[in-house]
Amino acid sequence: MSKFFYTRLAKENLKKNKSSYFPYILTGICTVAVFYMILSLTINPGVQEMNGGRDMQMVLQFGTAIVAIFAAIFLFYTNSFLIKRRKKELGLYCILGMDKGNLARLISLETLLVSLASVIGGLVAGVVLDRLIFWILLRVVRYEIPIQYHFYAPALVMTGAAFAGIYLLTLLFNLLQIGKAKPVELLRGGNVGEKEPKTRLIMAAAGALCMGAGYYIAITTENVIAAFALFFVAVLLVILGTYLIFTAGSIAVLKALRWNKGYYYHPRHFISVSGMIYRMKQNAVGLANICILSTGVLLAVATSVSMYASVQEIIETRYPTDVSFVMENDSYSFAGDMEEVVRQTAQEVGVEVNSYEGYANLEFTAVKEGSVFLTDQDYTGMDFSQVILVNEEEYEQLTGRKAQLEADQVLIYTRRGDTDDAQVELFGKTYQVKEHLENFPENGSDLALLMDSYYLVMDNDTMEEVYNGQKEAYQDYSSDYRYYGSITLAETGKETQKEFAGKLRENLAARYPEMGNENGMFAYLEGRVEHLEDIYMLYGGFLFLGVFLGLLFLMATVLIIYYKQISEGYDDQARFAIMRKVGMSDREIRKTIDEQVRKVFFLPLGMATVHVCAAFPLMNRMLKLMNMYNTKLFLACTAGAVVLFALFYTLVFKVTARTYYKIVKG
Repeated sequence: MSKFFYTRLAKENLKKNKSSYFPYILTGICTVAVFYMILSLTINPGVQEMNGGRDMQMVLQFGTAIVAIFAAIFLFYTNSFLIKRRKKELGLYCILGMDKGNLARLISLETLLVSLASVIGGLVAGVVLDRLIFWILLRVVRYEIPIQYHFYAPALVMTGAAFAGIYLLTLLFNLLQIGKAKPVELLRGGNVGEKEPKTRLIMAAAGALCMGAGYYIAITTENVIAAFALFFVAVLLVILGTYLIFTAGSIAVLKALRWNKGYYYHPRHFISVSGMIYRMKQNAVGLANICILSTGVLLAVATSVSMYASVQEIIETRYPTDVSFVMENDSYSFAGDMEEVVRQTAQEVGVEVNSYEGYANLEFTAVKEGSVFLTDQDYTGMDFSQVILVNEEEYEQLTGRKAQLEADQVLIYTRRGDTDDAQVELFGKTYQVKEHLENFPENGSDLALLMDSYYLVMDNDTMEEVYNGQKEAYQDYSSDYRYYGSITLAETGKETQKEFAGKLRENLAARYPEMGNENGMFAYLEGRVEHLEDIYMLYGGFLFLGVFLGLLFLMATVLIIYYKQISEGYDDQARFAIMRKVGMSDREIRKTIDEQVRKVFFLPLGMATVHVCAAFPLMNRMLKLMNMYNTKLFLACTAGAVVLFALFYTLVFKVTARTYYKIVKG
């Protein structure tokens, strides 16, 4: 026997099964290319040199991990379709004289050829497209400074090693499948029937409970920090519920349709319902995968696009003025005239100050239970609220309104919290709410807070009592008074604004040498222009990653649908041949096929849409972590993503349904 016999046979096998292996190889190439490009950008020195490059690399590292995990699961899963279709062919080789060792050699060579084609093709595509992707990334993040592209060879090695490991795992799985099976079982591998699955009501109920619990978390969780912490819990519950519902719930629904005699005893319904019942156990996992991947596509695209589209609005919200600074000390009055330092700095730089606003307050955290603010430094929960106290003189200066408060009265402004308290309790003393304010001049740094925030306006004596109370309660973790300064400059260039912010930082440090020291003042200064590039880096990175992952999940969805149609087609081929022999016309068979395929493949789309609707409140709250408050924009992006995906899904359905029909027709 020629030493190249098995190599030639492996090549011929791949050619004969090109309808199955070509999409698999193409998907492998795309996955390798995506992984390489994201990894290359992550470790590319050019990205590291960019302002805000750390934020970008953090996002890309997250994306690299997701693609690696996804690639391992997805390639392993789609490989199971291929080995199932090949079992009959491999059984025939056994009948013709091949032993398990020969089959192992053949399977190994086939896997080697497939993996080489996928990895080499993916790396070539990745290297060719890497420069283009780098250029697109610069455009997305609006980076104006020219950055030299770097080809980074270690990314090639790391990508090749990662996917070599993945394909090695698929080979070991295939060898294990072949090694355990007897030749007769292999020969019958594509035609092994399923017993009618039992109606597992307990499993269906468990699925409904898991999905309901996930939906409940997503819809009812109000606290933004808690929403972030519970996000993965909700995701896991919904994923588990999806698998259980598709596995057990779908069978229960199909059997209920069978009990409906008027519906069931119709030629098209009889064939489609009975066939789906007998194979729903193996269909369920594939349909659940399609549903979960579809949900991933919709959420990834909707969130990333809405975040990037609202970048300018986010910047205006987070940085309402050109420059702001915060100083903290244990004295309510700060030495020196802050406004004098600001205007002196503006004169040195040669810019005009349009407006300056400065005020002092006191901030600390508390746990709000009803109308009581609890101050317990040992609390380990997540339901913290931020309490911000302002005295009535500062309030009048800020708003031009007189508070005219008595000793037991306060004004309250609430951002993300309860707005109907008639009184509040703080450090054992109850204060009557004189008025709930509709607005308050919040500082940009306060807007970045993730927790519920309560602004309390009170008189000087009461504020001093509260200051001493939180000092006693929190001790080493207590807060001092803070002074906020906000500056709006006359229209000027970005570089001049940067120069002003840098010079003001120097002048404040010179005026207050203890500023920023461990035992002196706490202080920081931030300028809108200084952070502009960082914000575009972060949100542009999310858009870049969201579109990449969306396309990757979309490709996986299409491939799973395609393989499901092929698998179903070969399984149904003999059954429909019998139907044709007993008198069914091709037109009746086509209608039966269309009905069955519609029932099977539009169910995941409907369920994915429900998942997205249930996840919307939770995702909307999580976007607030990124200072994205435009709910209408997020809703529009989500609706647009659902509509476009549904149209694309319908197109894929029509194309794959033709493939299914051709296989069934023989």
